[in-house]
Amino acid sequence: MKRSFFTSLSALVIAASPLSAQIIVDSGNLSTFAGEIDSMSAQTLSHTVAAGSNQVLVVTYGARNADANLASISFNGDSLTNARFEVIDINSGISAAGVWYLPNPDVGTFDISYTMSDDDDDGVVVNAFTLSGVDTSNPLGQTGADSGAQPGLNQPVDMSVSLTGLSTDSLLITSAAGGWQGTLTPTNVDSELFNGLGKNVIAAAGTTSVDSASETIDYSFLPGFPSDTQRSAMVTTEFLAIPEPSSVALLIGSLGLFFLGRRRRHS
Repeated sequence: MKRSFFTSLSALVIAASPLSAQIIVDSGNLSTFAGEIDSMSAQTLSHTVAAGSNQVLVVTYGARNADANLASISFNGDSLTNARFEVIDINSGISAAGVWYLPNPDVGTFDISYTMSDDDDDGVVVNAFTLSGVDTSNPLGQTGADSGAQPGLNQPVDMSVSLTGLSTDSLLITSAAGGWQGTLTPTNVDSELFNGLGKNVIAAAGTTSVDSASETIDYSFLPGFPSDTQRSAMVTTEFLAIPEPSSVALLIGSLGLFFLGRRRRHS
């Protein structure tokens, strides 16, 4: 029995609904350095980018001590771009957090090379991982940051980043760090790739899948060592999924194939 034109058209409209894009984290190839750096010479961290499509290399960074920033960072000679960096400096003590990224990284195992901005005794945690399914021509969406401080031991430092105007199916990457070790406890983080200690610093890297236009990410830092002032910092960055064809574009394409098929059958 032949289907009517309108029945076929209805089926095409249903088939033309947009596909759901999803950003995938290659957590199986996570590379981490957690320790002490007291030199401005180049440091290296070996990292593997597996074969995939629409990939972005992401590096999260957490540190404590004076001017604890990265002067440069590259992967196999290609420089990464800073998405967001947050630092808090109180009583000559610093906590810092940041996210760097590189679209279309070389596939294979190569070194991430990075240098500190000074030669102080810095506690540093660096995590590297690869995302796939990212819009590599326009990878970065909204970003936000927060930091805070509290005096003494057992006084939590609560941090919060609220983002609006988010794109559905994008992925949030959060980097958080607190000075003098302790614990970092997240809220609204789907998965933590890392949550652990470096030299006198605790750092975390987490992911959150976006399913609404606004999201709030929280981290609470509870220090584990007595100090005049406890401080912590966090950043959250949105990575955008590769755009899928719209319903209208899919419908036009489907209608074109439909009429082409009808024409061939009647020719």
